[in-house]
Amino acid sequence: MSQNPQDSNSYDYNPEYGNLNEQNAQNAQYGQPMMVPVGIVQKTPEQLAGEKAGQTSMVLGIIGLICNFFVSWWLIGLPSLIMGVIGIMKANEAERFGTAASGGRIMGWINAAFGGLFLVVIGGFLLLGLIGAAGAASSSSNHFTELVSTLALF
Repeated sequence: MSQNPQDSNSYDYNPEYGNLNEQNAQNAQYGQPMMVPVGIVQKTPEQLAGEKAGQTSMVLGIIGLICNFFVSWWLIGLPSLIMGVIGIMKANEAERFGTAASGGRIMGWINAAFGGLFLVVIGGFLLLGLIGAAGAASSSSNHFTELVSTLALF
């Protein structure tokens, strides 16, 4: 039997083709799961949560580094200190879920160190300035000198 390309009926009479369509209809009827291609691995919710925490620690580290240069001078280092501490906590959370977050952890420690340094240095100067202004306004200079000498010991 020769098959004529113009005659589409000759292809419709193949019994194997009919069986293939029946098998596909049965699979769809019983709701069998779709095949996952080779090489694609589904991630667990723990892995997704770890990746999210790692990315959050990295973003907080980058924003904290930007805050070190632009915002920390005026706000006594609090934004970078807070973002550093939260970034370290998120990096710990990511590593608990099995995701590496060393970049976020390192930037978090840098932010916490710079934020703490700004807080101590700039906050200390502001505190000494306020104490000096209060001492200059007071009539008793002995009280002011005692207060400044006490603070100098710390």
